Amino acid sequence: MDKLKGAIDSKVGGKTSQPGSGVERTADNAANQQADKLGASAGVPAGQNDTIHKGLDSKINEKIPGGN
Repeated sequence: MDKLKGAIDSKVGGKTSQPGSGVERTADNAANQQADKLGASAGVPAGQNDTIHKGLDSKINEKIPGGN
């Protein structure tokens, strides 16, 4: 868990969250988890999850004002 937190901190650069980003992150995570489950049951290789996540996150980010 510490490695993950460190990777996120280094990527974000210690920036504070933007207003709405917590809501957006929650929506992104929920959508990504559901997509992973559906993809796994449909036989989509796990290696494609990042590509699917980027597309989902982009659409969610358009819908949630104040997000990243």
